[in-house]
Amino acid sequence: MQRLHAKSGTALRPQNPPSEIFIFSLFDENQRSIASGGFERHWGVFTFDGQAKYRIDFGQGSSKDLVNAQEVDYLPSKWCVVDNNKDVSNASARVLDACSAADCSALSPGGSCSNLSWPGNASYAFNNYYQQHDQARDSCDFGGLGLITTVDPSIGSCRFWIELDTSEAGSHSRVCLFWLLILLITVLV
Repeated sequence: MQRLHAKSGTALRPQNPPSEIFIFSLFDENQRSIASGGFERHWGVFTFDGQAKYRIDFGQGSSKDLVNAQEVDYLPSKWCVVDNNKDVSNASARVLDACSAADCSALSPGGSCSNLSWPGNASYAFNNYYQQHDQARDSCDFGGLGLITTVDPSIGSCRFWIELDTSEAGSHSRVCLFWLLILLITVLV
């Protein structure tokens, strides 16, 4: 955006600035397939729940930062973590199972949760799977190694997320996200 405002172009075409740009994805897509890589879910300017990921000046001045979605409806504040009172000798296989269906890219080097140690990284994988399955009790089993807790296990910048409530009762969040999109388009035009 700074290059666009300065009309300085790109490294390849420094004298030929683009006349228009496109936002590839407004929101992260936490349910998108990870078959081609975990990065596919993280192209958005906002997280999956409408929280701004970046400070972006769209040319309206520095006082026009992106606005986070308000009154987002989440599922209950419950997380799935490793039960430290169980024999965790075979937990690695369970983590691989969870990560084969859930997005564990935050655990990769450079990711927001790459600094987690055992069992935090396993808990992150378990919780991600659990949330993607709408907190279904059986999705936190992992061979008896999972434990549902109401204590947020997030650490520093590593956010153990909670899934959005997509039931009829949670439709309020979709309306809020819709109006956030309309507001953003209005600001850009």
